[in-house]
Amino acid sequence: MKDIFVLADQEDYFNQFFSYFSTQPFHFSWASRIDETIKLLNIEKPAFIFLATANLEIMMDWVTILKNSEHNIPFICFTMRLTPEDRKMIWEQGALNVIQLPIHKQELEKILNFLVINENLDHTNDNKNEFEGSLEEMNVVDLIQIIQDEKRTCKVMLEKGSRKGEIEFNKGNIVNSRYNNENPVLAVKIMSHWHKGRFHIQNSNKVFIKRIKLSNQKLILECLNHINKQNELMNRLTHRDDLLFTKPGLSFEDIAPFERVNLLKFKNGYSITELVDNYEGDGIVLLQHIVRWLRSNTLLMNDEYEKRLKDVQDLEGMSGFKKMMNKIMGTPDEDSDEPKSNIETLSLEEEALLNINKKNQLFKNKELLGNFLSSLEDSSV
Repeated sequence: MKDIFVLADQEDYFNQFFSYFSTQPFHFSWASRIDETIKLLNIEKPAFIFLATANLEIMMDWVTILKNSEHNIPFICFTMRLTPEDRKMIWEQGALNVIQLPIHKQELEKILNFLVINENLDHTNDNKNEFEGSLEEMNVVDLIQIIQDEKRTCKVMLEKGSRKGEIEFNKGNIVNSRYNNENPVLAVKIMSHWHKGRFHIQNSNKVFIKRIKLSNQKLILECLNHINKQNELMNRLTHRDDLLFTKPGLSFEDIAPFERVNLLKFKNGYSITELVDNYEGDGIVLLQHIVRWLRSNTLLMNDEYEKRLKDVQDLEGMSGFKKMMNKIMGTPDEDSDEPKSNIETLSLEEEALLNINKKNQLFKNKELLGNFLSSLEDSSV
């Protein structure tokens, strides 16, 4: 039986922990104020302290007081969504983990079972210490924190569909990562976006080669910044879940390989969300290209695509001479009020002359043109 002390400014948080883990070997105590908690800690010796509040200022007060107290008891913080900078402040005060509220029961159970129940496992037995689970319950950032706190030397193998990667740790510190031939730091950042799939932790007796120089905390911040930037780009795309199409007549042969591969997926209709979810590289780079494709109308919504497709089909149905004349001089607007009955009876040459006469900017001195033609004929004799 492990004793866990819950410091929460709302009793509902305590009741949630108690109801979630009533069948687990835990005994919970509760207080709503930090001064009361410090007094009780002089009497009780809990294995862990849970701090739960939605107020960041209150949380920072609590963790600062705990850090400066004589009680060296590991604590886990439960709070609302935080910026990377706010999370960093809490970690620097010695938090074992920072968990966002609200949290699903199964997700919380997985995290706490790994942190609390497995705390005293014999680390010399590899089979005992293999651990696996779902990335929906514990993502890469959570795993880094947990392994760091346990100071494990291990390899974490990650899978998302057909994609596979791995991260290596020496005594809880990330030293290397492999995924899709990316550099180790970018590999971790890309895999930090995986919230579906599986992970498997395998302890190791060997020391891994160090290829990542960043500390765990700096790498976590890099991952959080990467996630935030990608989310910001996605949120700017209002039609990210709609079917989009490449503009009709787009010449794929003239496009760079990276753009060609991804634009071809939109040829018969595809969504941005699908493209990003299935993309194996850096999602930020891909989204930056998507923003440019939308601005240049390379990608179109269905209505605009159908309209442009009809225009292309109409153009393809014209004679070669009409296409040339349309490109050089343009044609009368089909929706204009100009009479069309006389035009329909004209020959191609007469129609061309008529269109030329409508262009005010064109040269129209027929007498001078006649003299010029006569001079050409005389010179050829």
